[in-house]
Amino acid sequence: MRTALPLLVLFLATGCATGSDEVVFTDAGEDGAKEVGDATGDAPKDATDADATADTSVTDSAPTDADAKEADVDPCPGKTSCGGKCVETTNDLDHCGKCDNPCPDRKNAIRTCVASLCGFACNIGFDDCNGDKLDGCETSLDTSTDDCGLCGKACPAVTNADPTCTKGACGYTCKTGYGNCDGTAGCETDTTVNPSHCGGCGKACPSGPTTDPVCGGSTCGTACKSGYVSVSGYCTNMGGAFAKQAGCTGCGNGNPYTSSSCSCPTGFAAGASYLARTDACGVTNSTVQFCETSGGAAGVWGGAFQTDDPVSCGVSCRVANPKTGACSCPSGYIAQYARVLITNGCGSKIGSRIGLCVHPSVALDNFGGAYQIDDAVGGGLGCRMANTRTGACSCPSGFVAYPIRTLVDASGGSEIGSQLYECLL
Repeated sequence: MRTALPLLVLFLATGCATGSDEVVFTDAGEDGAKEVGDATGDAPKDATDADATADTSVTDSAPTDADAKEADVDPCPGKTSCGGKCVETTNDLDHCGKCDNPCPDRKNAIRTCVASLCGFACNIGFDDCNGDKLDGCETSLDTSTDDCGLCGKACPAVTNADPTCTKGACGYTCKTGYGNCDGTAGCETDTTVNPSHCGGCGKACPSGPTTDPVCGGSTCGTACKSGYVSVSGYCTNMGGAFAKQAGCTGCGNGNPYTSSSCSCPTGFAAGASYLARTDACGVTNSTVQFCETSGGAAGVWGGAFQTDDPVSCGVSCRVANPKTGACSCPSGYIAQYARVLITNGCGSKIGSRIGLCVHPSVALDNFGGAYQIDDAVGGGLGCRMANTRTGACSCPSGFVAYPIRTLVDASGGSEIGSQLYECLL
């Protein structure tokens, strides 16, 4: 039996010039021999044959410093290396949950990655009201009438209106031809036909003394009041006049509105009969008649009446005014007195006056007042009765004077001719 050798410890020799490392192994064999190897597993150069028989299982490669660094140091501690970049895949928008897994863009939204799951957050004023994630935040909460301010908040229906949503607040817009003219909710007023709101709230159609306002197709117009008839574009209660002499054929002074016939236009009727001597076919009384309606006095014409001179067989109120029931004018009207001569019931020739009631200031209609001019003979007065509307023996501009022949008493007591003119359109 061989004598055992004492344990020999070999120290690692470091050669700075060569840069090689050696490893010391402390493995004792059965006979107590020591074995040494380097990092590559080659036997030492001074080993004996006996040593060469040692166990070679310890000749595997040992880790180098670089290997140790690679094994011990994590280049992305707590993160994931994606394409050479350390990322937090739990919240990275381009590497959500794993590398190269970008979160998709969604309409009106901002992409999100939370807990490794992609999602999106709606922009202010938008929301996902249909629950379809693919179209993102499809609804504008500022303008959607079905989702105004928040999903599911529909704007209510309003009478004759379309609902609106503005900046998340419900409202309405009136349909064409309607308006909210009373201040309550809804568009209750039809502005196409309402004369107080014609074409829009507060746009009232004008009225006149003989007209009522009307509205059609959002455009203002007028309609004649009850008791008035449209003549020459005006609503009036005066339809002209005519005079017919007793014992004469034909019509002495015809009505210009009925082609110079002794008649009244449609809607008018010959009222009271006023007497006046004339000389168209001999000298006799003629009957003067004014064509009137049943309406009151609101335009220029206020009716007429006749009074005789206070003489024997004279009548103080020969013909009453149909508008007043007396020999007077309606309030606000002025009587213009046309002078005439008549043959009274006693067979006497006496003086008389026909009072024509004319409004001095109301807007002119088809009647522009009246005046009287004597024949240019001795004793004649020329302009015997001036027109209240002009202050002279004339018609207002645009009007035409139509005569009615009468006889009057001259200054010397003789009987002369005179013309009573009515101004008509």
